[in-house]
Amino acid sequence: MHKGAKIFSAAATAISLLLGPANFVFAQPVNFPSLGISSGLILQQNKWNPGYSVGLQCEVGEMIDYIFLIPYLNYWNAEKSESGAGLTRTLSLSDINLGAELIGYFNSKPQGFFSGAGIGYHIIMVDRLAPQYFTTLPMVEEDTETKLSFAALLGYQIKVSSFSYALKLKYYLINGGYNTFQTALIFSYNL
Repeated sequence: MHKGAKIFSAAATAISLLLGPANFVFAQPVNFPSLGISSGLILQQNKWNPGYSVGLQCEVGEMIDYIFLIPYLNYWNAEKSESGAGLTRTLSLSDINLGAELIGYFNSKPQGFFSGAGIGYHIIMVDRLAPQYFTTLPMVEEDTETKLSFAALLGYQIKVSSFSYALKLKYYLINGGYNTFQTALIFSYNL
């Protein structure tokens, strides 16, 4: 399957899983207090160059006092160059991540400093150089893996009328050696 088709099908599945069971899970009508988009940088720990991330998130609401649930869908990509048989190839590492965060604010209003934790399901697509048996030129092979993660995060949010702006620092512990640090700017519209 083409890489773009994999990304599209994974995103469509993630969105349906994210929004479909919301009424069932909370046994009450779910109103989304805010919908947001994010963009930022990632640093992957396995010698990949810094990459970019984009994402969507929706605040489901306050679960208990000052603790909010935020489901999200992120995509990030990083690249690196590897040499083999006198050629240099650019390899790609991509991740589609569906998860949820519980965040708590340090004051009584949902603004200012916050911290939290999250869990996520990752579809990781990684390029590798593969040796060829009948030629000396290595070929690029794409491998797809699914992983689970836990995350810790810190951030600061400012609310201005119907909009929220946040800076978030997040560290993903992804099994299989794909640990990643992410910084993101988030722009949300408060419904």
